[in-house]
Amino acid sequence: MKILLAPDKFKHSLSAMEVCLASEEGILKSNPSIVVKKCPLSDGGEGSLEVIKAALEVDPINCTVTDPIGRPINTFFLYNKHNKTAYIELAKASGLELLEKSEQDCTITSTTGTGELINHALDLQPNKIILFIGGSATNDGGMGIGMALGTKFINEQHEQINPVGGNLNDIVHIDLSSLDKRVHNIKFIVATDVTNLLYGVNGAAYIYAPQKGASKKQVALLDNGLKNIASIFNNLLNIDHSNTEGAGAAGGVGFGMCALFNAQITSGIGLIMKELGFENSVNDCDLVITGEGKMDAQTIKGKVVSGVANICKKNNKALIVACGVNSLESQQIKNLGINHVLSIHDFTQDNNDAMINAHEYLKNGIKTLINKLYP
Repeated sequence: MKILLAPDKFKHSLSAMEVCLASEEGILKSNPSIVVKKCPLSDGGEGSLEVIKAALEVDPINCTVTDPIGRPINTFFLYNKHNKTAYIELAKASGLELLEKSEQDCTITSTTGTGELINHALDLQPNKIILFIGGSATNDGGMGIGMALGTKFINEQHEQINPVGGNLNDIVHIDLSSLDKRVHNIKFIVATDVTNLLYGVNGAAYIYAPQKGASKKQVALLDNGLKNIASIFNNLLNIDHSNTEGAGAAGGVGFGMCALFNAQITSGIGLIMKELGFENSVNDCDLVITGEGKMDAQTIKGKVVSGVANICKKNNKALIVACGVNSLESQQIKNLGINHVLSIHDFTQDNNDAMINAHEYLKNGIKTLINKLYP
């Protein structure tokens, strides 16, 4: 029997690979003859590079850039020299987890560091840059990325402004004359797990800025700022990207990448599964086990579990989902084509215990379930 392990991370508890390792332990304790293949996944957020690095022949490229509030930070991106593709994770330079709780304020954060990562990648003369944009600390509409690559954002005093979310309303002109000309020869792909438009009640500011430290007053300020930058880009380029699905991802980075580089926005999990040849791996197994920290309404909207479920359903493969906690209804689970759900909260109602000891709970839970299903 062959089992494919294809989970997302359990956020703040286990990485996707650690979920694989705990599950593998449980499976082999149940039946050492089972063949286990590990294929950790991501939906385009934090951990995407680790997933790519585990599956593909890529080189890590170390560099120093600036974090969301301008401090130097040592980080990396990945490069595949065979197909000349660079893989960049926004969270490595502009991520919320790089900041202390007291530092989180998306009116003063910037994606400049992500732009600096793109600049380093351009030095390698790639054909394609794939940017994973989940987990941002920012709401700058991609202004920091643009500035790092030569775009000038000008205020009424004809001065360049600091590219942070709180200054979006100050832009009166965008000067693209110094934009790095190398970007015109690159195919940019932006991977995200959300489809929010740029502004409005379901836009970047109203939906995500409160998670990044914004008050109600600041949310309204940021939303107006995103409208402003969209209007200026629209007048400049005669193309309106603000209504593109995913434009509001990462505080408007989706929009900025489209406006600046004509980027293509795509599903994070869909892209990663394609890069990894995931469907072939599913076809080569008898059972798939996927998972995520929490199964909820977001699961159905482009997360790893739904992506894996779709492939399993298409190929008529049995699917088990392991999670920290499950809040989906039984009918929703059935609609996804999931055969069994293993929730750590079935073993403990203590969140702290579940997070700290997730490896043991997961290992033992998988062992028990495999014994039950395949005695």
